[in-house]
This record gives sequence, structure tokens and C-alpha cells, in this order.
Amino acid sequence: MTKDGKTLAQWGGIAGAVALLGIIWVVVRGDTLAENVARAQQLANDQSKAQSPGVKLEQQIAAVLKATQEQEKALQQTEGILTPPLKAEYRVADLTSGANRVATDLKALRQRAERTRVALPSALPLEAGLDADEGVRQLQLAQLDLYRVSLDTIMDSGITRISAMAPGRAWADPSTTYAILTAELDLEGSYEAVQATLQGFLGAHAQGVGLRGATIVPGARPESPLRVHLTTSLLTPNQAVWKLTPDKATAPKAPLKATAPAALSTKGPTAGSKPSLGDN
Repeated sequence: MTKDGKTLAQWGGIAGAVALLGIIWVVVRGDTLAENVARAQQLANDQSKAQSPGVKLEQQIAAVLKATQEQEKALQQTEGILTPPLKAEYRVADLTSGANRVATDLKALRQRAERTRVALPSALPLEAGLDADEGVRQLQLAQLDLYRVSLDTIMDSGITRISAMAPGRAWADPSTTYAILTAELDLEGSYEAVQATLQGFLGAHAQGVGLRGATIVPGARPESPLRVHLTTSLLTPNQAVWKLTPDKATAPKAPLKATAPAALSTKGPTAGSKPSLGDN
């Protein structure tokens, strides 16, 4: 393979990885969801049979209750896969426990960075302390979980430098059932390390963390490290104390109003004029 061909193949691999990461939890857990869909269909069939003429009322009620319980169980299993709840240590309410959690996690991350020879920013988020407001503080602890998983995933890949890290946005889905939190990171590394980072976030889905966006810029020379900006995200059940609202950009749009079709022209084009869609 020529040098140009190798470069094209490498960048094609990165583009493929980014596209693959865009297909989040549902695809990663496709087999489990497919089983749940099949089970739900079977329950619907069973319920339909139970309601057929000749079946006693008591049997119909029992069948409906059983189907409802089975469907609720399947829903809970699916939610546990797609939106795992935060661990107990990231849901503490008092300031002392939260501050201890922050100190423990950040110390562990810096020690790991030293062992793996990964350069970290001089200041990490939350090192200045947690907010006095309980709702803001509990949201910060959820963000801490996102930082921890994101940095662990990146340091596992062989990245040599994480130059910046900052909290992103936080909002609720339109139903306010789930919360989405993001973090912004800048990092540098070889092609192999960047590819491993992108693939690593596939494995992070089990912890509710995924990759929402990636921008990759090549270095000035072929041997220079790639510069990457990542937006990582945490999807988890929403907490009322966070006071999150739906993102207007993702809110369902109002249906389009029906309009009468424009009348087609029955006249032929005049001399020198350009034919339009209405011209015959």
C-alpha cells in the first residue's frame, strides 16, 4: 500500500469508529432489546388469546395482570441497560461525604496518570470544592462520575496528554425522565491511541457513558501527535433535586401545517424565459 493509501485507510478507520460510536446503547445491547421486543410481542399475543370468547373473566384478569407484570419487568431491565443509575457514592447529599468523594477520585486519577505517564491539566474540575447548594452539589457529583469514567477510558488507550477538561451542559429529555450530562476534553496522542480511545468508549456504555462528539486534527508533521476534542456524555435517570429542564434544541417540533399545492401553470414559457417546475 502506498503512503497516501495508508493515510486514507487510517483516517477512514477513525471516521468509521466515530460513526460507530454515534450508535449508542440500543445497538450495543441489540440482542437484549430484540429479546425484550420478542417477549413483549408474545405477551401481547397471550393477552389477545385470553380475551377471546369463552374464556372466563377471572382468567382474563389474571392474564392481563401477568402480562402487565412481565412488561414492567422487561421495561426495567431495558432501562437498567440503557440508563444505569448512579452509584450510591455519587448520590450522597451531605457536603462532607461529597467533598471526600471528590478528593478520593481526583487523587486516584492523578496517581494513575503518573503511573501511566499521561500529562493532566494543572487543575481538574471540582478541585476548588463543591457548591453549597445541595441540588447543584449533587449534580456536580454526577459530573464527577462522568469525569472519572472518561479519564479512565482515555488513560487506558495510550493517550500521552490531556490538555484540558471542563464540564459541558446538563439537561433533561423531553419527558424529564432521564438526564444527559456532558464533559469537554482536549487530548493528544498517536493514531493508534486515538483509535483505541474511540473504541474504548464503546465499553464505557455499561457505565452510562458514551461519546457524543469528536473532532480530530492532524499534527503539523506526519510524526506529530493527533489533536482531539471529545464531548463525552452520561445518560442516567433524572433527579428532581438537579432541577434540569429539557433542551429546547431537542424538543419535539410542532407538526407542519398542511398547505394547498401551488397551481400548475397552463401557459407555455415565453421567449427567453427559463422553464420552471410549473411549466409543462
